[in-house]
Amino acid sequence: MKIKNILIRNFLHPIANYIYKNKFLNKRFKNLLFLLDLRLVPFFSNSFDDIYEKIYHKNDKLIIFDVGGNTGQSIIRFKSLFKNSKIYTFEPIPELCKNISLNFKNQEIQVYNLALSNKNGDSNLYVTANKGASSFYKINTNSQIISSLSKKLNVPSEKWIEKEIKIQTKKLDDFCNESKIDKIDILKIDTQGAEKLVLEGSENILSNQKIDIVELEINIGFLYNQNNSTFTDIEKYLLKYNYKFLGLENNPGRSKNLIFNKELEFDLVYVSDSLFKKLNLK
Repeated sequence: MKIKNILIRNFLHPIANYIYKNKFLNKRFKNLLFLLDLRLVPFFSNSFDDIYEKIYHKNDKLIIFDVGGNTGQSIIRFKSLFKNSKIYTFEPIPELCKNISLNFKNQEIQVYNLALSNKNGDSNLYVTANKGASSFYKINTNSQIISSLSKKLNVPSEKWIEKEIKIQTKKLDDFCNESKIDKIDILKIDTQGAEKLVLEGSENILSNQKIDIVELEINIGFLYNQNNSTFTDIEKYLLKYNYKFLGLENNPGRSKNLIFNKELEFDLVYVSDSLFKKLNLK
């Protein structure tokens, strides 16, 4: 595992987590730490973790699907919350998938070089200079964030898309059937605009309420050259199977409207009807 990842997991994350949960320290140091480029923002901004810790015990053997593995940051996050969890990570970019496999050599972490989607077969993926922005959809190289990142990475906007590759795609329903998985505790989806495609390929397991928690990102803005997503796109596949909206987050350092943030995105959490009733929120 890279030294940076070891430092984040074993040193920076525990400190951030301690500060986050201590009311006095949280109030005193939270804004300062937000300014530091230590990749600690997710540990502060993600109140979803507090939700999960309320629902599950830290020693529970959860089944977690990490759809959009990127560099493995969600593996670090979920393993720090639930050390006995079994994580299935899906990352379609070969080099990122290889890095995850090398960095997390653990039988409780299974890594797959494919994209979960709404069909079994293949699809084209646009790989970008910042690999985390890679998508089925072409990126809008005229967007403000790409202009800013281009300067930071010293990559001209017109070269932001590095290449187009063909990747394997599979429906989540079929993957679960083939792998004999009948229950998912947490399904995390971050696929840069393709979240609704993952849900389309999960209708069987969703209709049977076999996923407790669905955490996903929704791109409201104009980062990609496609019609921006809407909450309706997401809820079309969740509300009809009786999943309940539970929470919403976005980057605390950016504006929460399209006028001042044209790449607006949110993270959402939905839970199954049975889990919602157990929470006894009413």
